[in-house]
Amino acid sequence: MNHITKIFILSSILMVFVQNSPAQTEISGFFDVINGYNFSEKKNSGFQINQFEVDLSYTCSPDISVAAAMAHVPDENKIELAMVYIHYNFFKSGARMHPHREETSPHFGLVIGKFDVPFGLDYLSFASPDRPIVSQPLIIEKSIGGWNDLGMNIHLVRPGYSVEFSVVNGFADGVNLVGQVRKRIFKVVKIGLAHARDMHSFSETNNYVSGLNLCSEIGDWQLKSEYLWVKGLHDGEQDTSVTKIKSEGFYAQLLGHLEKQIGLPLFVTLRYGAGSSSAHINQFDLNRISLGLGYDLSSTCSLRVEFISGKEKNQKRDNMLTFQFVVSY
Repeated sequence: MNHITKIFILSSILMVFVQNSPAQTEISGFFDVINGYNFSEKKNSGFQINQFEVDLSYTCSPDISVAAAMAHVPDENKIELAMVYIHYNFFKSGARMHPHREETSPHFGLVIGKFDVPFGLDYLSFASPDRPIVSQPLIIEKSIGGWNDLGMNIHLVRPGYSVEFSVVNGFADGVNLVGQVRKRIFKVVKIGLAHARDMHSFSETNNYVSGLNLCSEIGDWQLKSEYLWVKGLHDGEQDTSVTKIKSEGFYAQLLGHLEKQIGLPLFVTLRYGAGSSSAHINQFDLNRISLGLGYDLSSTCSLRVEFISGKEKNQKRDNMLTFQFVVSY
């Protein structure tokens, strides 16, 4: 029995359970199709399925919810179990179902299973409907990538702040301890501190990543930024070189919805990111400018286009244009 068959059987069983469960249920998902053109190579990538995901979740009781998700892996062209977890609310009031996005309902909860690791801000935009621009920020791409792992997370969400602590498998042997604190200041600004560290034991640590983040929303405009300090990680994987790579970088992103100003459901995104490392292996010194324009065909369907201009030290600037069609359901 191959991998895809096992996932299909698992999802079928879960769907039958959900359909016959008297509790609150939710079946959702999304997909997107992309096509890109590289001006430097004068090459078109052709149409590709970028992301495809089906999410199944239900509430067992006022304090317990369960969810699972199957997702397409573009680089490997396969389907895998992306998430499966149980969310327990220590108090019956508050969150009834663990959201796929940011935790906002005041509560004290526990998540056990496989999930997107809450670190910084970008994990809230892993899904293509949640990312207003096609690409991932440069420093995130070069370090933790789309960090999804198996473990447990405990979190406290209050109106003015949130605290999270996770223990997951991590990038190396042993476990990775992940902590994050976010606090609202000046009513429209949230600041956050995050740290994650791979550990064999309390006396032996390996890879780590520390982050400082900021997010502000005023009307139809959102500004967010992150700065990361990283050791031992490269392109979402553990760096296996003898000298562990040390890198740092940041990005700043401005998103604006223009419907009120121009009468059309357009949104525009401008992002600048830069990162560098001092290692001899996997060395990089990059900066990247991304400009995106999107049009909402409906509340669940949108067209986007992104122009990326990136430059590595002592290299020519590389330019890329990508078109994306996104559907959520």
